[in-house]
Amino acid sequence: MYKKSYTAKYCVGCEKFLLDKEIVKGCCEIHPGKKLETISEENYFFKLSDYKEKLITLIKTDKYKIQPKAAKNEILSFLKNDLRDVSFSREKSRLPWGVPVPGDKDQVMYVWADALPNYITGVGYGSNSNKFKKWWPAQTHIIGKDISRFHAIYWPAMLLSAGLATPKELLVHGFINDEKGRKMSKSIGNVIDPFDQINTYGLDTVRYYFLRSIPSNQDGNYSETDLIDRHNAELVNTLGNLLSRSLNLIEKSGGKVPAGKYDTTLKKEYNTALKKLNESVANFDFHHGVAAVWKFIAKVNQYVDKTKPWTLEGKKKEKVLYNLAESLRLISALTYPIIPNASEEIAKQLGIKKVPLIKSDSIKVGTKIKKGKHLFSKK
Repeated sequence: MYKKSYTAKYCVGCEKFLLDKEIVKGCCEIHPGKKLETISEENYFFKLSDYKEKLITLIKTDKYKIQPKAAKNEILSFLKNDLRDVSFSREKSRLPWGVPVPGDKDQVMYVWADALPNYITGVGYGSNSNKFKKWWPAQTHIIGKDISRFHAIYWPAMLLSAGLATPKELLVHGFINDEKGRKMSKSIGNVIDPFDQINTYGLDTVRYYFLRSIPSNQDGNYSETDLIDRHNAELVNTLGNLLSRSLNLIEKSGGKVPAGKYDTTLKKEYNTALKKLNESVANFDFHHGVAAVWKFIAKVNQYVDKTKPWTLEGKKKEKVLYNLAESLRLISALTYPIIPNASEEIAKQLGIKKVPLIKSDSIKVGTKIKKGKHLFSKK
């Protein structure tokens, strides 16, 4: 750390000083409506430039893994330019409410220098070494793209300076914009209240829509019309109708899961969906994972249409009904992280006490189904 005087443009919305290349039409690109302040003062600076090469190596080798790749490349590009040291304090005369800098009554801590260490002090750093060893380093930090530089550059440099491990991974997620691709803003009047959406469409539907339609690693547009279309087509029809017609068929054939062995083609489709889901979760690429699960659900629907169990009798019919029951058990497990309430309802109607784990025994022959309400109603 060292002290120096400087003059720079400052964005109050981002709480950071901007380089000339970051200023668009006199404003910050993230806060185009906020006028920049020109600030001249003497502060303490952190020698961020000392950690440039170490950061580049960590990020390039994925020892500090930044996702998605676009965010990683953006940070590396920034680091390869002239990396400036960063001001870690402000004059108390301008920010009298700030946390005092130890040993200097005229300076207060810069908000990010004060805020970022909460990640470690909150898990025992400086107060409980056993707790800190248990929880640090963090597996993953999840942050918005507008604060990526603080977490991808400033924070790991601070940790390196303190001789501490960096988090293992950083997910930089995009913005949720309105259906026209505009950033949500009170001034524009295009803000959508998520609680209103939940009250109108239900928690599972809103969860499903976010995970299915809005990529976690880039910007996405929130459209209520699209939400309704997906609710009706994918939740009501694809999933809800599969449960309803499958249990209707089992109910008309005695109401219990018959004997059978799971169909090899369906098992292959399930394994494909599970593999894709695991890969997608590992890469924070959730929308592709959810799509893979619904592809499997669609395959089970196609199986019903192809086999036409209502036309069968005896062992042939029992085999198909067993496959439907077992498929629904697998679907209950796959959908639990996505639509937990509906997943629990599927398990309940199958006569299973709780949602099964991914790796669990097949549905028991003789299990009595408990057909109930429709999973979802049309909007």
